[in-house]
Amino acid sequence: MTDVLVGLDVGGSQGASIVPIMTGGSLRAALAAMELNRRGINVQPIFHPAVPERLARLRFFISAAHRPEALVQAAQVTADVLANLTVDEALARAV
Repeated sequence: MTDVLVGLDVGGSQGASIVPIMTGGSLRAALAAMELNRRGINVQPIFHPAVPERLARLRFFISAAHRPEALVQAAQVTADVLANLTVDEALARAV
């Protein structure tokens, strides 16, 4: 399943049940989490001041109850959302 994560930055996470996907900014994390939740994927945004601005992330909680195909789908949808997310840079600086 690691090939599905190509292009998704999981920081230093490896083999853990809590998987971060680094977004690079608080606004990106918040907007991505809103869209993923809208699509039925439960994810928590972690952003400044909880972490430094550049280390904002999405936090996924993985358990044995998740089917492998559901995890693959979630990774693919997450990659799609992040790839297509546009953030107004002026707005991002103002936040």
